[in-house]
Amino acid sequence: MSPRFVADVMLKDIARWLRMMNMQVIYAGDFAEDDDEITKMAAKNNAILLTKDVEMFEKAKSYCRAELLKSNDPTEILAQLVKKFNLKFDSRKIAKICPDCGDRLIRVQKSGIKARVFPKTYKFNKIFWECENKKCGKIYWKGGHFEKIIETLKKVKEKAAN
Repeated sequence: MSPRFVADVMLKDIARWLRMMNMQVIYAGDFAEDDDEITKMAAKNNAILLTKDVEMFEKAKSYCRAELLKSNDPTEILAQLVKKFNLKFDSRKIAKICPDCGDRLIRVQKSGIKARVFPKTYKFNKIFWECENKKCGKIYWKGGHFEKIIETLKKVKEKAAN
């Protein structure tokens, strides 16, 4: 089983990418902004705290597992995590976790989401997923952006292999 992560408030983009890799990630910005609260959240959830904040990292590592991320390149950061924690993911498969909130995505009937997507999106796509969290409820599909996501995840795998 893959480890759980808590991404600090500076790492929303990393939390989203990890979720697209089907990793369990709590984005601290959704719940807390105080370093101590975020550290407690990681410890309580037996999760690895991800941060770019050296001071937070130094303090947190006494209470929970923590990883200091030094790069500003998301693919470098993700490759670092894949390598260090031996993360397994299939870069060709759609995520099962909502990138925005971390809840589960479920496949939905096309007819049920017509009013919630743009007409061209509805016309040119056959399969849709919805976030199970009713507060989020985002709709996803394999649009033109999907190939870019796949390419980015392939780069992550390549960098992690080196």
